[in-house]
Amino acid sequence: MKRRDFLKLGLFSGATGLGLLSVANSPSKATPYISSSSGFTTGILEITEVSIPLPEHLERFDNLQLAFITDIHHGAAMDPKWLTTIKEVVNARKVDIILLGGDYIWAPDSALIQAITPRRNSLFRELKGEELVASIYTDLFQTLAEFQSRYGIFGVRGNHDCWHSPQQASLLFHKYTGELLVNQRSDIMLDGMGTIELAGADDYWIGMPQPPKFSDNKNSLKIFLTHNPDHLVEECEGTIPKDALVLCGHTHGGQVSLPTLGVLTYNIRSKEYGYGLNIVDNFTVFTSRGIGVVELPFRYNCPQEVVFIKFVANGSKHVVRALEI
Repeated sequence: MKRRDFLKLGLFSGATGLGLLSVANSPSKATPYISSSSGFTTGILEITEVSIPLPEHLERFDNLQLAFITDIHHGAAMDPKWLTTIKEVVNARKVDIILLGGDYIWAPDSALIQAITPRRNSLFRELKGEELVASIYTDLFQTLAEFQSRYGIFGVRGNHDCWHSPQQASLLFHKYTGELLVNQRSDIMLDGMGTIELAGADDYWIGMPQPPKFSDNKNSLKIFLTHNPDHLVEECEGTIPKDALVLCGHTHGGQVSLPTLGVLTYNIRSKEYGYGLNIVDNFTVFTSRGIGVVELPFRYNCPQEVVFIKFVANGSKHVVRALEI
């Protein structure tokens, strides 16, 4: 069953897993998640630090650091203070590159969802339709332009961005923020290190994803950015090299984690990539919980997440560490 025939599952789910210090081992299901915070975690931010060991021929990329942020879902439900905090956290790290995993907007059409959603951002309270969408994109991408990195900001589109004026999302992202990769590859030259081949695909559900080809250059560091982990499993076989780092979002880590029941659904079929750092079939994939909310206007036992990824020489294990701020 292909993606366009797939009946999408609701996002009424949670996460049950990643410890404060853990190592990825080729799990058969998503890395579990355990937060030090319990109850409603809508406005609580955690930093997740991921160390990726480099093979000997890529050790020149030692100490390269990326920030990965996904599923911001900016809109009326997004408290602007959250973005300010995230900006301060990212800018303090002085990262080399910032990567964005899509789903920049949440503008629900349902009258019921609108009625139960707290209007945390007064900027969008009275706006509707195209005016609302344009205002959300503009405000977010102007804010993201204040995020600092040495080599720039790169992103992909998610399903919500493709539902709501995808061309406008691309135009405003390029105008204010950085480079939006829609089935494109950007080769980033790093001083004293070499080249990163960064490929980004269009959204798997709504877009027309056609992953760009990577080169055969063994001395370049390869990163693949795709919003939905199912895309990697179902349409990228033989296209994405096994030594590439893959970064995804979409799942929200479940968004709601119920006591005892835990995760109900990650809203994907490839459960092994539901959350966290997972090494499956030799693919190294990190799926982030992201920042925002959809449908249910809150997070429960599943805090917001900003991911910092550091590549390390002489490392033997993939190490993940979560820190609440």
